[in-house]
Amino acid sequence: MAKKRLGQKSQVEMLRMSNSRLRLRTIFRPVVNPIASAFVHLGLTPNMITAFGALLATTTPFLMASNEYVLFGIMIFFVGLMDGVDGAVARMTKRSTKWGGFLDSLLDRYGDSVILISYLFDSLTAPLGETEVLFIQVRIWVCIALAGFLMVSYVRAKSEATGVNDSDVGIGARSERLLILSVTGILGLFNEYVVIYGLIVAAILANITALQRLFHSYKILKKREKDLKQYPRKNV
Repeated sequence: MAKKRLGQKSQVEMLRMSNSRLRLRTIFRPVVNPIASAFVHLGLTPNMITAFGALLATTTPFLMASNEYVLFGIMIFFVGLMDGVDGAVARMTKRSTKWGGFLDSLLDRYGDSVILISYLFDSLTAPLGETEVLFIQVRIWVCIALAGFLMVSYVRAKSEATGVNDSDVGIGARSERLLILSVTGILGLFNEYVVIYGLIVAAILANITALQRLFHSYKILKKREKDLKQYPRKNV
């Protein structure tokens, strides 16, 4: 009986897992797959594409410092796009490895950090993000965003390490946050403050998402503890 209940619970978690992945990556799949196919024919590996995406992110501070908002937004879009392409290439070539996943996660965090730090170099908020927007200095918004971006990833990794099948939940996954930064960066062509508002929205969404993932894991782990107490496993 206990095994049956635990089995039903696993099915529920798998359903949550499939629903949680209905994100922007699904919408952009018709764009990602052809690019991935082209890269496969060129002989590029998933790790090469991952590294290329991180390299693109390193250009954002220079673009921001030059007030090249449109190029800044476009570059962030390609960073997010490469994040989807490397996974697609890994699936197509069956080169999905633990090391590849580890490298991808590590370089994504570095890339996100560089992109967020680039907002400190905007001449609009000089020197180094001292200007206040919505009563808070931009440098503080950058710190809030950094904490949120890193915690979204950390909570998911820690949750899965404790046995939660999937915690890719919440309103602002990486793809959504990067798209916000990309679009508002491009719109900076018309109003410079839109760029900063994009940072603020992404910062808030990231922290909300981290809390959503925390609560999601809390519910699943507490339910498991309750099930184990109610239906303890018998020693064989």
